[in-house]
Amino acid sequence: MLLLSPMIDKIKKNIEINIKSFTKKLKDEIKLDQINPYLYKSILEYSLRKGKRIRPTLLILSYKGYLQTGKIFNPSVYYASTAVEFLHNFMLVHDDIIDNSDLRRSKPTMHKILEKTIKTDDKKSLGINLGIIAGDIIYALAIDAFLSIEVQQKIKQRALQYFLNTTISTAIGEFIDTIHSVDKLQNVKESDVFLNYTLKTAKYTFTSPLVIGAILAGAKEGEINKLTRLGLLIGQAFQIQDDIIGIFDTQKNIGKSILSDLAESKKTLLVAHAYENLKSKDKKLFIDCFNKPKKTYKDLLNIRSIFINSGSLDYCRAAIETRLKEGHKVLDSLKIKPACKKNIETILAQTFRRKN
Repeated sequence: MLLLSPMIDKIKKNIEINIKSFTKKLKDEIKLDQINPYLYKSILEYSLRKGKRIRPTLLILSYKGYLQTGKIFNPSVYYASTAVEFLHNFMLVHDDIIDNSDLRRSKPTMHKILEKTIKTDDKKSLGINLGIIAGDIIYALAIDAFLSIEVQQKIKQRALQYFLNTTISTAIGEFIDTIHSVDKLQNVKESDVFLNYTLKTAKYTFTSPLVIGAILAGAKEGEINKLTRLGLLIGQAFQIQDDIIGIFDTQKNIGKSILSDLAESKKTLLVAHAYENLKSKDKKLFIDCFNKPKKTYKDLLNIRSIFINSGSLDYCRAAIETRLKEGHKVLDSLKIKPACKKNIETILAQTFRRKN
């Protein structure tokens, strides 16, 4: 694993400080610790879990990179970094409910935590209902954090509008993904998969942080367009890699069950390519295995073999490399401060780790 640069290390430390500082609002202003101590502790613990902090770090790097020479760094921009991290947490809470996941970052998901709020005969329903509410509170905190940025009103309004549009796009992507999970395999094409990758992952993981940081710094429109393109390419590559990891990595590394992606019958690029390219006998075996309501570790091994033998794994790896190559060309063309560009490259190198 690559070592953090001093700049990234400092940014991440400030991000953690800002998140901790902002979550104090739950206690100091909202008095949530008095209203319901268990809900307060659950949101606090979930928000402060150790994470990669890719999104907030990219936002700050973009802001620093486009800040005009002579202008002083505005520390309130760290509220924007907190906002994108809270948006991420909000999405994770709801996504885990939809996917019926038990683990997140190697710890119980929010709805599993909240099952224990009070004794009941139907703790699963209780956890789901309370998890939805907790997610809504986290999203409200995200908006509150964004409103705390102290910049010119016109600039803040444009950045906030982009932030809200990102939320809508991601929710639409989740909607499509949920439909795909129950739709027939033959109905989901490669173009559908890439649309979902763009809406659900690319915009809010890469494009949004980079663009929001640039907007807050007063970057020119041409640069914002390039950042949008960069985020799209990197985001699609990131999701393809994530899908590969979900099938081929270990539970220890990914922090959740290695059967979770398979159990959810996710229609990924791996799945779409295999379905389109398998011959009749192999295709039937794949469909039978993929459509099983309850899948086992043996099914996972069979699916892995199918993805390898059909060429789908190599196809997806090539798709990642193509997007990364084009993305780096866009990155090279950016008129951003060299130190910030180099650190964005470092984050991408860390994110796209190579595994056999």
